[in-house]
This record gives sequence, C-alpha cells and structure tokens, in this order.
Amino acid sequence: MNPQKDVLPTSGWGRYPVVDSVVHRVRWQSDLSTSQTPPATLAQGRLRSYGDAGLASSVLSTLELNRFLAFDAETGLLETEAGVTLDEILQFCVPKGWFLPVTPGTKHPSIGGCVAADVHGKNHHSDGSLVSHVDSLTIVTAEGDVLRCDRSEHSDLFWASFGGMGLTGFVYAVCFRLMRISDSRIEVETHRTTDLAETCQLLLLTQTEFRYSVAWLDLLSRRRRGRGLVMLGRHASGGPLDLHPAKARSIPALGG
Repeated sequence: MNPQKDVLPTSGWGRYPVVDSVVHRVRWQSDLSTSQTPPATLAQGRLRSYGDAGLASSVLSTLELNRFLAFDAETGLLETEAGVTLDEILQFCVPKGWFLPVTPGTKHPSIGGCVAADVHGKNHHSDGSLVSHVDSLTIVTAEGDVLRCDRSEHSDLFWASFGGMGLTGFVYAVCFRLMRISDSRIEVETHRTTDLAETCQLLLLTQTEFRYSVAWLDLLSRRRRGRGLVMLGRHASGGPLDLHPAKARSIPALGG
C-alpha cells in the first residue's frame, strides 16, 4: 500500500521557519519499503521541537504509527510504534503503576522524536537522558532493511540514532523501560535563592535527595544576578494512581 501524501505548510513549535512539505503518511511498516518511499525524505513526528528540526521538503509522517506493540506488566518493558506520544504513554501506564523514565518539558512529542533528540528531563542529574532507558530500536534504513538495534546488535546504529535527528534511518518502534511508581502525584518544594552561587549550591546539595530539579533565574538584576526559584520534586508514595484530568480552558467571548 502506498502511503498517502499531502502538500502542507509545516513548522516546529516556534512556528518559524515554515516549510511547504510533501507529507507522506505512513500507516504500516510495509509503507517504508524503498519501492514506495520517495528519496530524500525525513521522518517527522509531532513537530514539538524549535527551529527547523523535522522540517524538509519531503517528509514521512509518523502520526498514524500510533500503536502499542508489547507490554510486560511485571518489568515495565514497553514497546510502541514511533508515533505514540508521551501523553498516550502516560494515559496507559500511570494507572498500572508505571511512569516515564524521562519527561521533557512537554507531554506532546512522539517517542520517535524523543529518540531523535535523545531528550532529557528535570531528572537528568539522576537518571540521564532517554538512551539510558531504551533496550532496543527497530529502524528501517534508506536501503529498506529492517534492523533490530540494541547495545550488542547493530550497536553503532543504535547509539548514533539517539540525538541523530532522524538522519540514521526511520525509527519504526522503540522498546524501553518504564519506572515503577506507587502514587501519581509528585511532591514539590520551591525555594528562593539570592544569587547564582546560592542557586548552584542548592541544586548541588539536593541532587541526591530529589529526583527532579529545575531553576528559574533572574539574569537582569545587577545586584543579585542569578537569584531565582529552585523547584525540587520527588514521587509521592502510597497514594492514588489517578490520571490528572486536562484543565478546561475558557475563551472569553468578544461582544459585538
């Protein structure tokens, strides 16, 4: 089956630049055969990167590669197609007592895009980037070969694909390890700091106690440059495994 295609203006999260792309919609792994795939194409996910990442004149969209392939409820090993979003993974795994091992600044990217950027989260100091938690990738090469890549088989391709921005081949599926949780909530502490030295010292002293940490800095103050807010988080325990409902957004009506 030939993938459907459309010509669409596409852009990343920053909405610039805008590129007119021939978007080929991939539904099945067989759509990636060399006889059906046009040359010089780039895999494209949810376009949640800034700049021109994922933009090209001809792209292979992963939006319809959104299936869960396998899950081990005992070990938390999950395999999905590349187009599954982090939000969809959270909806699936949190009620079962599992959580994403790495969470970037948004829940909307595809897991394939997260591999391409080797994303990290606010727990980078304790858990590393995404590559630390992935067991294997299924990659379709430019020649049409389907390769199962891990740390021992096709290891060069495995390592190069993390942060490779989609240039090593089409990531069709990702098999990775989730993190066990007993509560869907995260306990958060917020501390004010007076300058950059205190901010860095607080982050250093708390890095083993808190899994998540992030700081917002004031770099405009001349007297207290680097003062800020340090937010520290860790998973709660013994509570519910409830999903947090999406907040309703109200749009004010403009009277005529």
